[in-house]
Amino acid sequence: MSVRKIKEVIVVEGRHDQATLQAYFDCQCILTNGSHLGESVLQQIGCYVDSPGVIVFTDPDSVGEKIRKTIMARYPQVKHAYIEKSKAKTSKKVGVEHANYHDLQEALDHVVTYDTASQATLTLADLVELGLAGDNSADKRLALSRLYPIGQCNSKTLLKRLTYLNIDKSQLRKDLYGEDCNL
Repeated sequence: MSVRKIKEVIVVEGRHDQATLQAYFDCQCILTNGSHLGESVLQQIGCYVDSPGVIVFTDPDSVGEKIRKTIMARYPQVKHAYIEKSKAKTSKKVGVEHANYHDLQEALDHVVTYDTASQATLTLADLVELGLAGDNSADKRLALSRLYPIGQCNSKTLLKRLTYLNIDKSQLRKDLYGEDCNL
């Protein structure tokens, strides 16, 4: 098996994440070394944003999400790779380093870039109506995160990510329920 080359620089949290990715892929990584992103790390990321590009691939937990938000606030054009928490954990820890080759490849095959200038077409009320917000909505959001490469998230973050992907209520209803209607 030949090692797949990833042209973009991948931002990961720690050296174990880097070691795992580099065991499977020919890639360059930038380490955040935890949740506090120093200015030097942000500047390092900035050196690669335009060429060859940056993929943020943080752990599927609150610390990883905090890092992702910080980077995206500074560099909205970065790409994002997500892995399900269930595919990146042991009995005690969660992290990219614990994922297998197939799941990492799947995540890197489905990176997404958000259009942060998108105008909102969905509302929280729409998400409630579609069962993606409110009581017992977590499983449906998880299923949606398998349809769209947006990672597992709460209702508010889901609304933001769907907006950034220019997904409207009609498209969302069709993708969730197979209904082709304009509501």
